[in-house]
This record gives sequence, structure tokens and C-alpha cells, in this order.
Amino acid sequence: MDIGLGSEDETCVLIDYCVYDVYHDGQNTVEQYLGDCPPDPDSDEMTCLAAMRYATYAMVAVRRVERGVGRHVRNLFTEETRLLVDVKLS
Repeated sequence: MDIGLGSEDETCVLIDYCVYDVYHDGQNTVEQYLGDCPPDPDSDEMTCLAAMRYATYAMVAVRRVERGVGRHVRNLFTEETRLLVDVKLS
């Protein structure tokens, strides 16, 4: 099924929207999954889901490249700096 998106990047934005911003019964997809199928509290899956549960959007400026890993970035809203690890940025 073609929904008329122009690129893979647009598809990723749509998927992120569906996972994080579409709510049913007051919960997004991550929260629903955690309620229905909670993983072992000490598992990597729980670590990932906990991070996804508290994810926020940010506008960042790249400060420095860490080859093969990601980018050191500054959040333009909070001035906080972090290492952003992402497959497409590495």
C-alpha cells in the first residue's frame, strides 16, 4: 500500500508519530506495550522501553563528530549537551 510519502525519512517521522503521539485510553504505544507485556525489569528490552517512554523531541546543533558512533550535540532549547548515537548519524 502506497500512502504517498516522499522518502524513507518521511516514513520514519510517521512511524515515530504513531508510536509516541497517538493515544488510546490515555496511553501511547510504548505505554500500552509496557502494560500488556512488561519485560524483565533488568533486561535490555526494559532499558530501551523505559528510554522510549520518557523520550522527548529536541532541536539540536552538532558540535563535534564522533566517527563511527554519532555526534556531540547541543539542545537549542535547554543548552544541554549530549552524545547522540544514531545509525544514520554515525
